[in-house]
Amino acid sequence: MFSESSCNEGQEYASAERLTPSPGRVTLFESQGTRILIDCGLFQGFKRIRDRNRSPFPVPPRSIDAVLLTHAHLDHSGYIPALVRNGFSGAVYATPGTVELSTLLLPDSGHLQEEEARYADLRGYSVHHPPVPVY
Repeated sequence: MFSESSCNEGQEYASAERLTPSPGRVTLFESQGTRILIDCGLFQGFKRIRDRNRSPFPVPPRSIDAVLLTHAHLDHSGYIPALVRNGFSGAVYATPGTVELSTLLLPDSGHLQEEEARYADLRGYSVHHPPVPVY
């Protein structure tokens, strides 16, 4: 806890930066060399919005110390598997209920992405050859 006397006027102790616009929720909180993501969501909706899931992450995943997950909705949690695949190895903090729900949602989301990729390959409508899921 900071007391009034311990804070120098104008000195920055922490910063928060929204890394992505809605609907994929990702906010980076940085303080004294520690980087914490608050949520790490998938972009959902129209294809032009979903395509953002394939863009490079705004900061190197290896540079992130932890993820604080506010709840399990995919627009808040859905990018965590891709973050791990790309080098994140820190802790993920969440309530027990969020953890329990995420253990159902994330594998199911990955399965649906695999099914969608197979269907896109079968129908030949993907720009990716072969079509690949986000994770």
